Amino acid sequence: MRRGQTVTSDSLVDELWPSLPPDKGKRVLQVRLAEIRKHFADAGPPFELAIASTSAGYRLDLPPEALDTERFVQLVHDGEAHSGRGDMLRTSTVLREALGLWRGAALAGLQVSQFLEMAAAGLEELRLVAVEQRTAAELADGCHARLVGELESLVRAHPLRERLWEQLVLALYRSSRQTEALRACATIRRLLADDIGVSPGPGLGTLEAAVLAHDPILDLPPPSK
Repeated sequence: MRRGQTVTSDSLVDELWPSLPPDKGKRVLQVRLAEIRKHFADAGPPFELAIASTSAGYRLDLPPEALDTERFVQLVHDGEAHSGRGDMLRTSTVLREALGLWRGAALAGLQVSQFLEMAAAGLEELRLVAVEQRTAAELADGCHARLVGELESLVRAHPLRERLWEQLVLALYRSSRQTEALRACATIRRLLADDIGVSPGPGLGTLEAAVLAHDPILDLPPPSK
């Protein structure tokens, strides 16, 4: 999580083994680093010399593409760039690649310090943003019928994510399921009121009014020539 930055021994011990006396913590750190270096040596380039010792501490010397976290972040940025250019197919492809790097919760089993907890929370939030951007791109590309089931699962897993609910409403409406779309609007209103005592943002109200009016603005735009 701190590739290319020198991290002091004291910082590592404080983050990972705060209950140990400093001297014992540093001995444990040296043992763990030796184990990691052995694993890295067995892995070969670019890992074999990846942990550099300096007078100030230790530094992970790896190219960004060697770390799945940094590959994920870069792919999300690439997807945003494709979306900005209106290339929804490429946006979806790149974001699917980014999300395919995940193998469970961020830093699963490693959230042993406040720093790592915050890092994991940041990655999980970016993961959800990437999901929302991918589904938005696929909605724009006419995949609403296929997305309904996935979006229903996503709002069950993340019931307070308004953007996912808005996407579900649009997918249902475009699938000729207006009644269910309106029911979804009512559900997110109730969830927000009951769980955190707030009303939805203006986006949902505008979307709900458009669904009621069968506003053509909700229809898919004609394909570009």
